[in-house]
Amino acid sequence: MAPKAKAKEAPAAAEPKQPEAGDEMGGDDYDMPVIIKITPDDQLELEQEELDKEVPPRILYPNNPQAAHNITKFSFKEKAWKRDDQVDHTIFHFSLDGAILLKDSPEAVEQEEILKRKKEETTKREKAQEVDIDIEPPQQDDEMPAPNTLRNQFNFSERACQTFNSVTRERGVSTEPPPTTEFCDTVTQWCIFDTYMADIDAAKQGSEVKKRELGEDKKKKNDSDPLYSDSMKLSIKIMERMVNLNAENEIYTDFKYWEDRSDDYRDGDGTLLPLWRFASEKAKRKQVTCIRWNPKYKDLFAVGFGSYDFMRQSGGVICCYSLKNTRHPEYLYTADCGVCCLDWHPTQAAVLAVGLYDGTVVVHDVRAKTKKPIYSSTVRTNKHSDPVWEVRWNADDSLGTLNFFFDFLRRPCE
Repeated sequence: MAPKAKAKEAPAAAEPKQPEAGDEMGGDDYDMPVIIKITPDDQLELEQEELDKEVPPRILYPNNPQAAHNITKFSFKEKAWKRDDQVDHTIFHFSLDGAILLKDSPEAVEQEEILKRKKEETTKREKAQEVDIDIEPPQQDDEMPAPNTLRNQFNFSERACQTFNSVTRERGVSTEPPPTTEFCDTVTQWCIFDTYMADIDAAKQGSEVKKRELGEDKKKKNDSDPLYSDSMKLSIKIMERMVNLNAENEIYTDFKYWEDRSDDYRDGDGTLLPLWRFASEKAKRKQVTCIRWNPKYKDLFAVGFGSYDFMRQSGGVICCYSLKNTRHPEYLYTADCGVCCLDWHPTQAAVLAVGLYDGTVVVHDVRAKTKKPIYSSTVRTNKHSDPVWEVRWNADDSLGTLNFFFDFLRRPCE
């Protein structure tokens, strides 16, 4: 809007133009309106540069600032929650459904036709039900009957009856309120975790009890059968070792008596004669991470399998091989992650401690009939998450308990 120049004095009224002589209608300005310019006293005076300056336009958008822009709806097609970007900015401040129609509108004409048709149908129905009866008029006015419209005597009958009102009865019984007790407690994540762990332990114990009961039943059934007895298992194991010894008799002879005479003429160097190759199906595509000989049984050693690819860890395997049977491991245990280290107990030769990559330390007893560890570190026993690189048994048994110590190192991420 262009500002107006300030006027010092505004005329109260403008005198109309006087018609010239000989022009009776007042000339060409006869029908022109009178323009009076009035400016306020405080009108702002702008220079020509400011008047020529373009003012940026202001655009009003019909958007509702209170409309929600983060509406999320469930998509049954994709089976996921998705955001709806379509926002409805329409607002109805007042809405009323009216029954008034415009007289000349087609709706009003149609409604009038419907009402007219209904009225005609009612008239036809009433005429069809009327009955004409000739009655002699009474001689006296008192005997004149009251006017009454008669209906079709074959289609109408009027009857009325009155019955007794049923007696209403109310019955109520008041009882004592049930006893209530109030209980309140604070719940934290640790309480929920402990409760879940207790439920899991209870479920495990129940399953173990069932397994024991089933195992006892099987033992009772198998006690009478000599094929499943312990003596038969021991005999089969001894027979397997004898067959392996006979098949590899030359290798066992080299293991006991072979000696290279040329080693005497070498300065500190010697030769190696490969004898056996130990392998297992479950240890394929895994790397040997540790090996440890048994301190009591010189023919028994344990091997740990894992992976040195720390970005792709998989399950680990623990194999206990014996030189008496080189074809298959004597004992085999599986782990949830790679094995990093292991160690035999110096006095208890059947106890084996194993350190895993996820920080878990387990202890196995090779004499046990089950493959479950007799000890395993968990979150409840303050298990750390760093790899266990070394584990050693404590040779000092003065405390009367078996104890071990391990070493872990937090490596920087590459």
